[in-house]
Amino acid sequence: MLDVPIHHPFSLVALNRDGVVPELVDVLIDRGFTRRELDWIVPARTLAYRRRKKERLKPGETDRFLRAAKILAAVEAVFGSREKALLWLRKPRGTFGDTSAMELMRTEAGGQLVEEVLGQVDEGFFA
Repeated sequence: MLDVPIHHPFSLVALNRDGVVPELVDVLIDRGFTRRELDWIVPARTLAYRRRKKERLKPGETDRFLRAAKILAAVEAVFGSREKALLWLRKPRGTFGDTSAMELMRTEAGGQLVEEVLGQVDEGFFA
């Protein structure tokens, strides 16, 4: 999805440490997220600043970006289409305490819960 080579688990660590270019946020927008839905990754004003200064995202921002990209790729793989994936991410669910996966994935713990439930959906436990 991101066209970023990951040859070894340490590649991901290095990518996070070094940061990604701000333009990669546009990939998530092109895949259906709204800019507003991505404010938790990096606020629009900060993103514009990073673009202007040709700076990479900071490690925390990159970590959040990678979490969103990873979850989106996994949801698309499970549901087979981008449209179904985005509907699943946006719909509040009892499993998530009547909030959406999109809201939960803003934190590391929430992202892990989303991935766990997504794995259960993929195994056919529930949707």
